[in-house]
Amino acid sequence: MTTPLPQPTAAPPRRPVRIGYLVSGLAALGLSGAWALWAAGLVDGAQLSWLLPLVLVVAGLLGLTALAVPARRTTDAPHDAPYDDTAHHTEEHR
Repeated sequence: MTTPLPQPTAAPPRRPVRIGYLVSGLAALGLSGAWALWAAGLVDGAQLSWLLPLVLVVAGLLGLTALAVPARRTTDAPHDAPYDDTAHHTEEHR
């Protein structure tokens, strides 16, 4: 019989969204999708003239939206609490 693994008590900390990475990734994904549509013959050169700028505009708008939405803090500890370096020292090191 095996013992069950202990369950984590707290959620892992969230990483902030890197807006530049988000916009670059969305633009690359959209440009790849537009190229795939052109390569498959589903769109022609005239349609690409509005599809490619549309991809960039949508990626930029999503980046602005991510920038405007404030990140939610999940920690209960205040971030501007003073640092106490004496808590990490033992008596033998003093």
